[in-house]
Amino acid sequence: MPKVIKLLTNRDIKQLSTVPGRHAVGGVKGLTLDVRKYDDAFSCSWILRRQGKNSFTVTIGSYPALSVDEARQKATELLVQHGDSNLAQVKREERRKQREIQAAIKRHDPTIEELISKWLDWKELRGEWKDSLQARYKAQQRIQRHILPNGGKLLVSQTTAEDIAELFKPIWLELPATADILLNLMKNFFVWATTVEKARSSNLVNPAEWQYLKPLLPSKKLRRKEEHYPFLEKDQLPAFFAALHKREGVSPRCTEFAILTCVRSSNARLARWEQIDFDKRLWIIDEEEMKVSANGQHIVPLSDQAMRILEKQHELRNVDDAGFVFPSSRRFRAPLGNTALNTVIKDLHNIEVLAGREGWIDRRQSEKKGKPMIAVQHAISRATFESWAHSIHAPERPIQLILHHDIDPRLGSAYDREESIEDKRKLLQKWADFCFSEIYE
Repeated sequence: MPKVIKLLTNRDIKQLSTVPGRHAVGGVKGLTLDVRKYDDAFSCSWILRRQGKNSFTVTIGSYPALSVDEARQKATELLVQHGDSNLAQVKREERRKQREIQAAIKRHDPTIEELISKWLDWKELRGEWKDSLQARYKAQQRIQRHILPNGGKLLVSQTTAEDIAELFKPIWLELPATADILLNLMKNFFVWATTVEKARSSNLVNPAEWQYLKPLLPSKKLRRKEEHYPFLEKDQLPAFFAALHKREGVSPRCTEFAILTCVRSSNARLARWEQIDFDKRLWIIDEEEMKVSANGQHIVPLSDQAMRILEKQHELRNVDDAGFVFPSSRRFRAPLGNTALNTVIKDLHNIEVLAGREGWIDRRQSEKKGKPMIAVQHAISRATFESWAHSIHAPERPIQLILHHDIDPRLGSAYDREESIEDKRKLLQKWADFCFSEIYE
């Protein structure tokens, strides 16, 4: 006949709570009060045990947090819910999940939103931005607008090419230039997150690599064609330069210099005195500072007019310029801002319009759009120059070298030496003379 366990009351339990040992409490088979003594204190736990094939031992709770009646109720609920045969396995699974949770908390699996700012800081500290403040600001604005709203909560460790494709679909066809810039940013972000931050397994592919996104995004052939920047016809340029030359200040001089040397805005605004060789009349820009760094360093022969601008700027130089040829008057030890040159052109355009003239507009784009399309420095420096050079039947090689376009990728910057420099010098001097032709009249 099986042994009958006395049904203990709360009073019985209170007395037993200071008696070390294992005390059967009755009411539920295998339920005991385990009492242990540590120095002068006692620890009491409710334990449910089963012997035999499916044996297990699980802790129900502690006394006095749980009364004996509450312990019996909880033990009964566990047995009803899970049964004798798998209760131990359930408890092991619960402990495993708790360990995983704690490990995840300790590991802290970061999201894209959490790491983006850290990555941008890392790039800035390494000096990777060609124009630190403006470049970082523009990158951050694009990311905040197009990536973070729907992708900020994605775990870096689990982001897939499918996730990235979904983020890019809204802008892939309509904003191709923005999409391409963002895609390059995100590709570099995941490289950093994997190799530097160790937030992603090196066994996983980069989800922003084009080869994995290509099957998931619409064909590039379907993308909206990018319109060219508004430029000036060559017959507009001498009068424009005459108006520009009358303006005083650093921004107008930088605008002149950028057009005379046919460079992008960032190269002109970030020009430093250490890049200028006055004796050889050369401006040497490192390849890392060029838009297409693979084409090597850019060697710009300086025309007489460009040299006069530099000489004047050198006379005005002071210790607060931080080595910049065209320093900002608003920001301490910083170059001109990225809108400075086009602001000059807009101001000149408004003066023309107030005088009843057409202004400095791209005539064809303005007619097509039905509104004035004001020319921008980038297009005047490059498109207007190229159009003028072709009109005088200049050789194609120096034209492309002046624009820092790829001539022979096997040679890198090696092609741009003595003979090519002199070819460029002759063409750039002709260009400068044309720009100043109305001023010299």
